Parts: sequence; structure tokens; C-alpha cells
Amino acid sequence: MKFSIIQLSDMHFREDPTKNFISDRIEKLAGAIKHETIDVKYIFFVISGDIAFSGKIDQYEYAFTFLSGLLRNITEDENKGVNIVICPGNHDCDFSTDQTVRNILIDKVLSDNSFEDAVINSCITVQNNFFEFIKKTIPTKQLELNNDIFQKVLFTIDDKTIVFNLLNTAWISRLEEIQGKLIFPIEKIDQKIDCNKEEIVLSILHHPYSWFESNNSRRLKEKLESISDIILTGHEHENNEYLKTLHNGETIAYIEGGVLQDKTSDGSQFNIIKIDTEEKWLEISSYTWNEQRQIYLTEEIPQTRYFIRNQKRPNTGYLLQGSFEKEVNDIGIKYSHPLKETILLDDIYVYPHLRRINTANNQHFDKLIIRDSIPNYIADNHHVMIIGSEKSGKTSLAKVLFKHYFNSGYLPLLFEGSMLKNCDENRIETLIDRIFKQTYITPSSEEYFQLEKSKKVILIDDFQKSSLNQKKCEKIIGYLKNISGSIVIFGDDQLRYAGHQLYSEEKSLFSSFIGCEILGMGYVKRSELIRKWNMLGDTEDLFTSGNLSRKLIKDEKIVSALLGKNFIPAFPFFILVILQQIETGTPVNTSSGNYGYYYEALLTVTLSKIKIRNIQIDTLYSYLSELAYHFNKKKIRSMTYEELSSWNTEYCNKYKLPININQILEGLINVSVLSSDSRGYSFRYPYIFYYFVSRYFRDHIGEMEIKNQIQWMSERLHQTDSANIIIFLCHLSKDPFVLSTLLSKSRNLFKNYSEFKILSDTEFISGLIQEIPDLVLEGDPDKNHTKELEKRDDAEKLEQQVDEDNIIDDDGSDFDLEEIMQINVAVKNIQILGQLLKNFPGSWQGQQKFDLVQECYSLGLRVLKFFFTSLNQNQEEIIVKLAEILKEQYPEWENTKVSKNIELYIFSVLEGIAYAIIKHIADSVGHDTFSMTFDELLNSFPDNTSYSFIDLEVKLNYYQDFPDSQVFDLSKNVRKNSFASYLLRHFVWYYFYIFKTDFSFRQSICSRLKINGPSLLPSPNRP
Repeated sequence: MKFSIIQLSDMHFREDPTKNFISDRIEKLAGAIKHETIDVKYIFFVISGDIAFSGKIDQYEYAFTFLSGLLRNITEDENKGVNIVICPGNHDCDFSTDQTVRNILIDKVLSDNSFEDAVINSCITVQNNFFEFIKKTIPTKQLELNNDIFQKVLFTIDDKTIVFNLLNTAWISRLEEIQGKLIFPIEKIDQKIDCNKEEIVLSILHHPYSWFESNNSRRLKEKLESISDIILTGHEHENNEYLKTLHNGETIAYIEGGVLQDKTSDGSQFNIIKIDTEEKWLEISSYTWNEQRQIYLTEEIPQTRYFIRNQKRPNTGYLLQGSFEKEVNDIGIKYSHPLKETILLDDIYVYPHLRRINTANNQHFDKLIIRDSIPNYIADNHHVMIIGSEKSGKTSLAKVLFKHYFNSGYLPLLFEGSMLKNCDENRIETLIDRIFKQTYITPSSEEYFQLEKSKKVILIDDFQKSSLNQKKCEKIIGYLKNISGSIVIFGDDQLRYAGHQLYSEEKSLFSSFIGCEILGMGYVKRSELIRKWNMLGDTEDLFTSGNLSRKLIKDEKIVSALLGKNFIPAFPFFILVILQQIETGTPVNTSSGNYGYYYEALLTVTLSKIKIRNIQIDTLYSYLSELAYHFNKKKIRSMTYEELSSWNTEYCNKYKLPININQILEGLINVSVLSSDSRGYSFRYPYIFYYFVSRYFRDHIGEMEIKNQIQWMSERLHQTDSANIIIFLCHLSKDPFVLSTLLSKSRNLFKNYSEFKILSDTEFISGLIQEIPDLVLEGDPDKNHTKELEKRDDAEKLEQQVDEDNIIDDDGSDFDLEEIMQINVAVKNIQILGQLLKNFPGSWQGQQKFDLVQECYSLGLRVLKFFFTSLNQNQEEIIVKLAEILKEQYPEWENTKVSKNIELYIFSVLEGIAYAIIKHIADSVGHDTFSMTFDELLNSFPDNTSYSFIDLEVKLNYYQDFPDSQVFDLSKNVRKNSFASYLLRHFVWYYFYIFKTDFSFRQSICSRLKINGPSLLPSPNRP
């Protein structure tokens, strides 16, 4: 079903016809509407309040004439179904009569929240003229009122029902409206509709939430979001819209209407919303009157948004037990958020990616990754086994799937595998009956068992805890298959191996199950979770600000840096703990840097769960530091029980502590600090090993042995363990020895190359290319950012296919790295120096900060000098080789075309390298905390244009305001160098590509820099 909504708000018709200027624009308004709705059959006009200016009869007469003329113009040449719905605003109240009694009643309502019908009826008498206008304007549908506070209007289109909830929020408005003083009786909102037949539900109210008393505002918001797909408001005279994404990926659209008619004739606005419920998309166009061109124009080309029906809306007649409903909404862990005291699963849930696993020993198995519509994929396959490691979110996925099935009209049951212990085919029906009664109030268990099996779903969490043997398992699964249409089983790796054994039986009942495993969150999924976290609480203002996108990207960078390359599993638990610590602000432990504090927070949450008498957190930190250092020193990855027991004895003698090896091993394994297998005991996650080795280095950095190891590792940053231990050491230590060692090693890299000079060192490439490629800016910044994250996900998958060498090189001899390998070391070095800088912003003195930043700048530019020198020296050979390749692939090409493509290729490669290196430097050191250091560096080298480029990229990504004057000054300085000019424009292009900014500001900047884009020129003839 496809239809359009025309939102007109704040029309403010007056008794003086000369002030009703929109009456003269009916044809212009109709023209824009007809152009936008040419491909839809059904149109709904939604007027979100303030039809009149002061609720007078004559004002409504002018409004009636206007609306009649507009609808007649829309329908005269078109065969369309047109309907209209209206809710009142505060300007629809006539306050010309004595308001003494009404004000007394309103004060009483505000003081004791009493909503008696007599009080309501008295308060809405000021709207009598509005209700007479409704009777004259609206067909009988809207006259079938529940009450005058809340109306529910239904329309049936193509056997589908569209519902409009109309809220009279102006029922206690006064002449002088005060923000935060309105109140709405929530219990008056009627929900008694067969929701299974509702295709879409829209709630219309004049006042946004901020105009209501705080508690009432919160309750009203929760109520409307639980029954609505789209919420439209008016009152504040500004067009605005945003989508609020719920846990299932479903969305609620918030649309705020601008003022259609105000005191001046040049501020007229309205919205057109196009919805396709079949294809699941929504498009919002905001039109504004252009006084100069005498036409309504869209401010920007609208973006089509993916839109899924809000499944928070109840759509079954079944009722859950209150205790179970609370349990299924519980996130399981108490997270702290500054704007939301209680966080529910719905608030932050993001579906993971799943990957098919070969539990059936199929040689031709395809490791399919399921990225979208996870609930539908699982529902379509009916019998699914989902494997997930600890903290992967298995239980949360089970709860969310329960709610998905329940809201889709099924009767699901969710219970733990441990409930199947000691169960057999004779007891299973009794168990299911008991679980059902613990889950549902209605229907009865008798009705449940008689319901057709296709409507019943069984979800079993932690199935491995059932401890069933194969025979019992087959009988119980067989019974569950007989009574239900779908079964979803969740478990850990034990279930994976058990499932493999069961699959191997040709006639096994498990043969109908497909296997999936929960994957860690890639960049895109992390971004979704981070966005949800940042949107918790009352954050509507953030949606209208470009600051939100900056905050999200900043948090994404911190989370990705801490997760590293498999340092920490990219599961929601770990990401949310990091986000929680980001919100707390300044670290309390000054012995560690900012990132070190985040790791300590993760570990403290984990280690605090170990309850062993006389063993405190401090002891655990010391114990694990010594153990990790022992692993590192011996160059081992695991220890047998006997080896650990012997080491434990040595530790106890050294620290004079009585630690029982069995107790501490059990505790550390239970909280997943250590793990055990046939090879012995090892650290469960890489970040734990790296953290504790680095902690030992920090605490013993005065010892020569440790200093030698730090120097040795600093020369071998191309090796995974060396690089990671040094990175973690920079998170934890601000010792001058670490700083001097890393700076010394860094200065030896590419020491035979001078710094890259962006003007002189690119003259050969600027002279080589005749035609500079265009930069075209298009797309929505949020979607563009997601595309960039998708590219990073794809790149990371390719990297994971290459095995990394994790063995520590025990060759302590001196060696010289090849220059190509030095590039990798240099890139890592810049990252490490940047971490050292950022982790202790308040501890490094000014000169130390200057040295760190300058070396990052200098090393990156020396790397660029190497690239450009190498290509320039081998330019002829490269051109000849490229020409041979192109002529072989495209023999029909003429020499001029071959030359042009070679020029473009070389230009693009070098520009891409320069862009990537400069961006890496900026990302490594970037933070506005160091603005004085950046300024000092620029002032010390005023003629260094390369430094200016790095400084600009820092400001573009890490400062609050766009550095327009710096951009234009730099553009002027490099205008004669085509390479440098293009690189500058590329940085600015990317800024607008991923960051939301004011449209006119973006247009102004891009126009001056000759950055093109279809979205930069609004057109009335938009396709």
C-alpha cells in the first residue's frame, strides 16, 4: 500500500483577509503537492493544530474556504482518494471570554492530576468554534469521537487499516502558553483496536513533548511510541524530522511541521510524507516558500528511508505475566547512563550478524553470513540451532526473538535448557504446561495445546545445560516438533559439538536444524549500538545538531581502538562497558592513561565477581601481571596444571601469600580471564594478556631487564605481540623512558629522507596530468558514513584471511628492515606515539607534547617523501609497464586515451597515499585538547604547507567548528598546484560527505571550492 500525507500546521487564519496570504497561493501549494504525489492513489491531509489565530468563527470561515479550494484543486484533474484529519492547537482556543473559572480548574488539574469528564468538558469550551469547524469540514468518520481529548480515526484502503490518533493537547492551554506546564490524561488514549489489521498507525498532536510537565511528558512519549509508527507535531514553527530506531530495526518517524502561515509572507512551510508499506520505505519532503521565485521548493532532495512497522505496538489478544514481561525486557546487566536510569533491552538491542556453520559435515557447505532480517531468516527456517560464545548475546537474542514472535501473532515459549534436566517424554508435557502458565495470563494452557502448531514457537536458551543424553534429547525434540511449528535452540560450543554428533545420525531428529553462530560486531553494527546508546534519554535536540554525528564518530573511534584487532571480542557487553566508561568522564586512576582506564574498568567488572577469601582486587592484578610476564618471558601461550601449580608456589613464596591454586584457577576460569583445554591453561582474551604484561612493565620499568625488553620490542613493531604490548604500555605508562625510547626509534625510521613538501615534491605529478577528476558530493551523511564502515568491514574480513605471526622473535641481534616493511612500522609508530600523547594529556609538559606531535607529523611526511621519490625516480618504467598492460587489455584504445588513463591512475594512487597518510597522522594525534600545541607547531614552521594540511585535517575531524578561513587561505596558497589543490578539496569533500551540516553553509563552502553535487542545487523540477 502506497499513500501520501500532507502535513499542514500552524495556519493561523485571521479575520483580516489581507493577512491570510496563503489563500492566494492555493494553486502554488496544489502544484507542489500534485507534483510530489503523482504516483500515489491516496492522500491524507493532516493538520496538526492552529487552524485559526485566536479561535474566532470568522477565522474558521477563511480556513474552510482555503481548504475547500485546495482539495478541489488537488482532485479536479486526478482520480485520487483524499481525506483530511485535524487536531486542535492552542491558537484554536477562544480566550476572549472570562477565563477565571477555567483557570481555577486548570490549576486543580495540574496540582492533583484529576481528569474528571466534567472538568475536561469545561476546559474545552474555549474550543467550541473549532469543533463547529470540524463538523463542517470533516466527513462523519472523525465525528465518531471517543471523547474530545482523544480521537481515533480509521480509514480502510485496499483491505488495510490506517489509524490516526488525534490528541487534543491544547485542552488546558492558556493565552500565555508556558513550556512544561501542559498535561495530558494518558488513560484517555484508547488502544482497543484489532491491531492485526492495522497497516500503520499515526499519532497527531500539536505540542512536542517539551511543552508538557516532565513526568507527564515521559509517560506520554512512552505511550505514543508503544502504539504509533509515525508521530507528527506542530507548534514550534520549524520543519524537522528524524527516525528513532528500535531494537528490532523497526522505526518510529518523528515529523515536526513548520508554520504554514505566520506574520510575514516569506516563511511558509509544509511537509509531504510518502509511505510504501509493501516495500517498507518512507520519504519526507519539506517545502518552503521561495519569495523570489514565487514557488514552493524543497530544501534538499529527500532521502528514501527504510521504514519497518513499529512492532512495539501490541498486535495479539494474548497477555503476558507481569513477572515474565519484566524478565524478557531485562537487559541482564546494570549499565549506568547519565540520561536514562533504567535501560531496557529494547532501548539498545542491535541484531548481530549470523554465520551458517557446518554441523552436518557437509563437504559442499557454504558459510553464508546472514546480515539482514535475522528474525525473518530464523522464522523461515523453523528449526535453528544458534551457537554463541560467552558474552556473545545469546540470551538477549532469545528474548528479542520471543518478542518478535509474540508481536507477530505467535505464541512463543522461552525457557532455559536446565529446566529439561531429568526430563523425559513422560514429563515434558507437564513441563511445557508449567512454563506456559508462568509466561501467559491469557489464553489458557488448554487453548494453547489446542492451537494449531504453526502458531507455536519454542525457544530454548543454554540448551547444553539440559545434560540430556542422545536418546532423551531426540524424544524431547520430537515432542516439541509435534506441538510447535518452530524451534530455536541456543547454546555454546558444547552444543556445536553435540549437534555434530547428533547430525551424524542419518535418521536423527536434528537433521532438520540449520546451524548458525553469532559473530562479533563489525564497524557497522558497532555504529548502530553506539547510536542507540547516545540516543538514550531525552535527546531530541541532538537530532537537529551536527554535534550528534561528531559524538558518534568520536565514540566509534574510541571503541574500535580499544577493541583493536581481536584484543577484545566485539560483543555488545564489552562495547557497552566501554561506552559506560566514556560517559563517566575523567578517569579516577591517574596511574593509567585514558585508554588504560577503560581496560581497567572492563577487568575490574570481571575480577570483582571472583569471591575468594583473603584475595582482593589488588592481589588479582598483581597475580595476573606476574603470570602474564612469565608467559611472555618464556615465550609460551599455555601452561599445564603442574607448571601452573609450580609457578603459583613461587609466587606465594615471593609475596608471602597463601593462594590455593585450585580456587584461583576456578575463579579465573569462571569469569573468563583464563581458559583451559587439552593443551593447558591460557589467557582467555588477547587484551587480558597484553594488558597484564604491560602492567608488569609499567610497575618494574626501573629494572634494566624491562628497559631492554621495551627497547627490543620498540624495534620490532612489525611483529604482532611486540606492537600490541607497546601499545598497551602507552595506555598505562607515562614514564619518560617510554617517551624517549619511542621517539628515538621513530627518528631512525626513514632517516635518510627529508619531510615531504606538498608543493615542490608534487610538481612532477601536477605537470603529468592534464585533466583533474571531479569531486561530486551526494547522499545523506549518515548513509555515507555507514557505507564507509561497510568498506572497513570488508577490508577487515580480507585481513583476517591472512594469518598473522604471533610468535615472539627471540633473535635479539641487530637487523635492518627493508624500506617496504618500515612503512608498516612507521604507520604503527605514529599510532603508538599518538596514543602516548592522548593517554596523558595533563601529564606531558608542553615541550614533550610538541616533540610527540612534531615526530608524528615528521615521520608521516618522511614516509610520503619515500613514496613520491620512488615513483618519480621510476616514473618512465612505471608508465611503460602500465601502457603495456592497458594496450593488452584494451587494444582498441588510441595512444592518447592510454596516456590519459595512465596519468589519471598515477595521480589517483599518489593522491590516495597522501590522503591516507595525512589522515592517519591527524587521527593519531587529533584532539582539540592539544590546540595550543598544534598552533605552536604551525607558528614554528609558518612556511611548511604540509604541516598546514595535517593541521587542517585535525581541525576538520576533531574541532567543533568548520575552519572555513583556514580552508580558503590554504586553497589560495595551493591554487597553482593541481595536486595540492585537489587533495585539499578531497579533505573538505569528505567532511561534508560524513558530517551533517547546515545546507546553505555546505552549499557556500562547496561552491567556492568547486565541489559539485546534485543535492547542492534545489530544483522545483526534481524527479
